[in-house]
Amino acid sequence: MEEVKTPLKHIVLLDLKQSCTPEEEELVLSRLSTLDQIEGVYHLSVSRRTETEDPRALQDYDVMLSMEFESIEKLMAYAVDEHHLAIRKSLASYVASAPRVIDSMEDLIEN
Repeated sequence: MEEVKTPLKHIVLLDLKQSCTPEEEELVLSRLSTLDQIEGVYHLSVSRRTETEDPRALQDYDVMLSMEFESIEKLMAYAVDEHHLAIRKSLASYVASAPRVIDSMEDLIEN
């Protein structure tokens, strides 16, 4: 059996300030959508939280950002990329709290 590494999945949950207008929320989504311009980022998805009435669902975020990287090293390069840092700075006034992040990499076994 050979171990196969799958891409590193990076998920970020953002809680926007209650004072954000619909136009400001659109601005946030638009700016986040440009992160796929950064080398190493692929399968970028930016979405709003959807109310499903599931009591298990997280409620304390408004925007979910999901992307994949080929390696942890690519994620670390993204973290200090100038475009990424500029986006973070430009959105700081709209975000209510520190982002919540989930990183995962699934190990598959080939038979």
